[in-house]
Amino acid sequence: MIAGLIPIIISSCNYFNQDKDKDFPIARAFDKSLYFSEIQGIVPPNSSESDSIQIVNNYINNWIRQTVLLTQAEKNMTPDQLNIDKEIQDYKNSLIIFSYEQELIRQKLDTIITEKMIEEYYSKNPQNFTLRRSIAKLNLIRLKQNSPDIEKVRSWMLSKRENDQLTLEKYCYQYALEFNLNDTNWIYIDEIATKWSFSQLLSDNIYQGNVYKNTDENGVVSFVFVKEIKSKDDQSPITFEKDNIRNIILNKRKRELLDKLSNKMYADASKNNDFEIFELNEK
Repeated sequence: MIAGLIPIIISSCNYFNQDKDKDFPIARAFDKSLYFSEIQGIVPPNSSESDSIQIVNNYINNWIRQTVLLTQAEKNMTPDQLNIDKEIQDYKNSLIIFSYEQELIRQKLDTIITEKMIEEYYSKNPQNFTLRRSIAKLNLIRLKQNSPDIEKVRSWMLSKRENDQLTLEKYCYQYALEFNLNDTNWIYIDEIATKWSFSQLLSDNIYQGNVYKNTDENGVVSFVFVKEIKSKDDQSPITFEKDNIRNIILNKRKRELLDKLSNKMYADASKNNDFEIFELNEK
């Protein structure tokens, strides 16, 4: 059936540009028909004949599949299930309101958040910043097992002498597969443990100021110097929470802004008698 229609459609391509008032059905499924006018414009200009045939053929097949499925749904669903006009309108209303609110936020929201604001929120809400996972500041070094002087790495990492730190940095640039020295960022310990197969870091007996060594199944040696640690259930440091606090403050401002604007719109509409509430009379 479909294949028989394709030559008619292709040979009638001039209708797209010549006689747009002429229309006729090109497919049927149950009591519904697909008309020639509905496929105008689906074939891009300068398409080859074979491409045009495939595009039109796919469109017709998809239309038939959708129509068959829709017809069966209409036959087998209850009237209440088919009455989706309200749900569609509610969804449309929600989308319109959401889009309008986003535009109001874009135009009117104050997005400036100072360090002082972050510090004040942090100090006033300590109960909101309890760690659920342990975090640490770490120095990390990964080396091949046969790297020279690998037995000296631990002592270099622990040393506070400037020459040893310079030696370690030079050594890392020359031999390390990857490294991170003097990092001041907090990171989740379990993420490093998982990434580097470093189960030793998951122990409860990890102490700051220690260097831990691990060799994985690929023969890669990892050294981790725990500079500082915060355990689960400790208060999370403010430096770890800055982005989170910034988002909290912004979201609070958004809600307050939208509530303020909504209340003003409501008040203006009431003042201008743009709405009224009718009394319900019992019958």
